[in-house]
Amino acid sequence: MHSSTSSPLLTFEKVLRAFGTGGFTYADVVVQLERLLAIGASPTAMLEALRRRERIEPFPEYAHVEVVRLLNAAIERSANESAVSVAEDGPDASQDQSLDAVFTPARSTSAQNGEGAVDALQGKRWEIDQALNGSIASKEPARSRNEETLRESKDNQAELGVMRDTLAARDATIAQVLNSLGERDTQLAASQQQHAKIVLMLEARANAGTQLEADLRTAQSRASVLTAELATARAALQAEQNKGRGFDKAWTESLASNEAARSRGEDALLEARRHQSDAQALRDSLSAREATIAQLRRSLGERDAQLAALQQEHARIVPMLEERANAGAKLEANLPAARMRAEATALELKASKEAAARLAAQLTRSESDLNAERSKLDAMKTQLNSHLELLRSWEWRRGFDQNTCRELDARAQAAEMGRAALQTQRDDLQNQVARLLSQLDADKAQADGMQMTASAGAVGTGTVGTGTVGVAAGRTRVGGSPLPKQGQRRTLIALPLIGSAAVVVAAVAFGAWLLVHRAPAAKEAPVSVSAPVPTPGTVIRDCPTCPAMVVLPAGRFKQGSVRESGSAFETPLHWVAIGPSLSMSSNVVTVDDFQQFIADTGRDMQGCDTYDGDWKYRPDNSWKNPGFSQAGTHPVTCVSWNDAKAYARWLSKKVGHRYRLPSASEWEYAARVGGEAVQPWGADGSTACAAANVADASAAQRYPGWSVFTCSDGYVNTAPVGSFKANSFGLNDMLGNVFQWTEDCWRADYTGAPIDGSARSDGDCSEHELRGGSWFSTPAYVRANYRNHFAADYRTSSVGIRLVRDISP
Repeated sequence: MHSSTSSPLLTFEKVLRAFGTGGFTYADVVVQLERLLAIGASPTAMLEALRRRERIEPFPEYAHVEVVRLLNAAIERSANESAVSVAEDGPDASQDQSLDAVFTPARSTSAQNGEGAVDALQGKRWEIDQALNGSIASKEPARSRNEETLRESKDNQAELGVMRDTLAARDATIAQVLNSLGERDTQLAASQQQHAKIVLMLEARANAGTQLEADLRTAQSRASVLTAELATARAALQAEQNKGRGFDKAWTESLASNEAARSRGEDALLEARRHQSDAQALRDSLSAREATIAQLRRSLGERDAQLAALQQEHARIVPMLEERANAGAKLEANLPAARMRAEATALELKASKEAAARLAAQLTRSESDLNAERSKLDAMKTQLNSHLELLRSWEWRRGFDQNTCRELDARAQAAEMGRAALQTQRDDLQNQVARLLSQLDADKAQADGMQMTASAGAVGTGTVGTGTVGVAAGRTRVGGSPLPKQGQRRTLIALPLIGSAAVVVAAVAFGAWLLVHRAPAAKEAPVSVSAPVPTPGTVIRDCPTCPAMVVLPAGRFKQGSVRESGSAFETPLHWVAIGPSLSMSSNVVTVDDFQQFIADTGRDMQGCDTYDGDWKYRPDNSWKNPGFSQAGTHPVTCVSWNDAKAYARWLSKKVGHRYRLPSASEWEYAARVGGEAVQPWGADGSTACAAANVADASAAQRYPGWSVFTCSDGYVNTAPVGSFKANSFGLNDMLGNVFQWTEDCWRADYTGAPIDGSARSDGDCSEHELRGGSWFSTPAYVRANYRNHFAADYRTSSVGIRLVRDISP
């Protein structure tokens, strides 16, 4: 390229890169393009530069159409000016130069624009014919030279026909290759959908624990289907590889054809070089597809391994289920024996009741010996009868307070003092009552054990018999009689109500004995209480070197913007709810933080796009050397989305809690602090430098021509984290300093986006969304709702990492 056009072309390439990174708006691109055309820049070369750039990063449709229209208009104006110059000078002013001035741009245009350039050549040839006819009419002596020129024009026309056929063949080859790539993309999408189906099936198997045997049979049948589908996918992949080899063979033949055509002139050589460049781009695209196919194969292998592990797990669980079923069958077989033992216990209890009745009869026979005491106890009869009613209730012990106990003790002592003659008989009666109670307690314990055995059998087999043993509302019934809960004593003997002093004395003696010997109340089991969710604003740090995580409050906010105030990427405006149990790091990950990760894992991260007046990939740059000086407290840069994910996994494994990248909704909610404002400064941006590290006056002094904020934050590149005012949630550098990766796959707008704060996974997952702006960002792009996106493996010195940590309630 001539030196006169090299500088404008480089300037135009810088303008395109600045537009791609957000440094220039579309209006800035149009202004710069018109300025370059005005100073004589080659529109053909600029059109070729645009196409090279779009192979790396496509322009938005509206910008592509307008820029191509301006460049084509400039090419047409240049061609018209050349034709007018030929008409004015005539054939005597060097006919060869006139033809070269027309054919050379036309051929170059043909080499770049394909079939449209051939139409332009036809127009130029018509203009040449008109100019030649006018020259013949005006200058008869030059007729012989004009006839020679006409013959040469016909020869050129024939050559143009050959070129048109060659271009048509090239276009057909390119179309065939594009169709092949489209078919491959379709097959890849089908494979990805199949992966999603496999994942859903695995999750369904994991959640169907209650029907493991049926799931095993379903998994086996599904495994056969998956094996067939895998074989189909492998066959499709093999077919694609065969197509790729066929394309290579076709390309080799095309190269041979281009070698043969190179002798036809400089224009054919330029055309061959252009086709070689296009074919190389297609080859690179094919290599990328093959890499994707290889990754897909690995993913299929992982799914096969997971399926095999699931089958092994099913095989391990089936014997357990069979063993449990056998145990249930044994318990069910033991139920009749347990019921018989319970019935025997019921008979024994009945015998105990009869013994108590006999004891009551014996007490009745002793009534004549207690007549002397009747007068002293008549006054207490009414109150003791009420106590006897309490003794008949199962809740007697709960309502028996200490004062009542002391009163009964005193009355029992008074009764003992009045019955000195009957001391021996009363002691015997008390001993009999104690033995009877012990026997009842033993019988109750035995019945409870049998009941527990029967209940365990019922649980193991899923059925409960309808005999004398049953469970209702947490209490056990034996032979239809209520028993106390576990840990309580039986506190009442069913005595017939006998209106005599002997019964009263026995009741008083029994009550006193019970107060002395009653069992302590059963302690309640401690209640398991889940740890509460930390209060919003609480700072969590899992280890001394771990990032400080701020607990965010739950809420909802309007995500995006209306079309009039933002871009199409940020529409439609919609509500999003953010739940509790979320904490976000107060700072982005620093160089010191990342150094620990590299030391533990040894991850290779060489190569990064850095800026020195121009964005360029530099293989020697990395997170340790991003092209400018950094301290350990500066945010780490030159990290891809894949690097950020690896860092989150490493930290999660290190501390035992789940760290991850935030979703775009979670990030925007935190940046807006739950409100509607997208920037914490005024519309003029004069106070932005107090809140964020952005493109400012300091950067403009080093890089003249930048569009910057009208303030100075003191930093050209990154600043130490926490150097600026935190937002109301306590988060630093949410805007500016470095862009921050999010979990979301890229989609061009919010149509169908989740409204629960989760990350979007239905877009182009080879690219992921970035938020926040950076030290390089101009005023229009430093706001909470601005969206950008890069490839998952792309590293640049303006992008860093911020993490979130889930909190288990």
